[in-house]
Amino acid sequence: IWASVVINIIATATQIALVTWLFIIHRLTLDRVFEILALSSCIAAAYMFWTHRRQMHVTAKRIWGDFLNGLTMGKWLLFGSLANFGVYQAYPWLLLYFLDPQAVATFGVCNTVAGLLDPLLRGASAYIEPRMAHGYKDANTDSLMRLLRLSLLALATPYGLWLAIGSVYGDEIVTFVFGHSYTGYGLLVTLLIIKTLIECISTPLSQALQTLERADVVTASVVFGAVVSLVLGTILIPRIGINGAGITAVISSAAIISWRLAFLRKIVGLPRWMLK
Repeated sequence: IWASVVINIIATATQIALVTWLFIIHRLTLDRVFEILALSSCIAAAYMFWTHRRQMHVTAKRIWGDFLNGLTMGKWLLFGSLANFGVYQAYPWLLLYFLDPQAVATFGVCNTVAGLLDPLLRGASAYIEPRMAHGYKDANTDSLMRLLRLSLLALATPYGLWLAIGSVYGDEIVTFVFGHSYTGYGLLVTLLIIKTLIECISTPLSQALQTLERADVVTASVVFGAVVSLVLGTILIPRIGINGAGITAVISSAAIISWRLAFLRKIVGLPRWMLK
């Protein structure tokens, strides 16, 4: 875990340093940004391969079997990645179609503020997922559910605190960071923080389902959420405006977590640990 932390810090510091330098000398372009992202990713990958090179070897007779085993979950994860577009990337297009470019910018600004704790979620996910895989050793669902419960509590606490702060000072935070052009969107910020809170709870559920090799359930939940986003967004945004996108995002995230929770209950009898 610490090795992963170190290389991620190095990669991030490299990105910030190069972007800042190019900005100062007036050479920062979109192409340069993508090149910097590619370079930092290559540095991270090369570092991990180099430090673990003595522990790695290729067993030719296992290549095909491992490929088929990975394909079982991989095909669902790939399809789920495509479905994520409908859940997370549809709103700018819907806002642009029904409203105007300013609405797209406003939604992006408010979504950025609402996602201030996203690095915490990514870091926690990187820690939780391997722990769940070890906890499920010998099909020990009780251990897996215990880790799931602890993960939910650990993530819900900071996100709940952020919801309390953001719902009161969200408008002020947006104005302070992005200027007075984005004043008056406190409700949208609150809605998007609620969305991130739901997503933080949904992430450990997704990891538990993947540990149980039920990536199909995760993918189906994302498809369901994408349908909800597209249908409700088409209805609410023209009638309510930009807050309609926030309401749609909350309902879509709630639909995803409800789907995952329902199937997890069927698979492992979730109420047993929920009532402890």
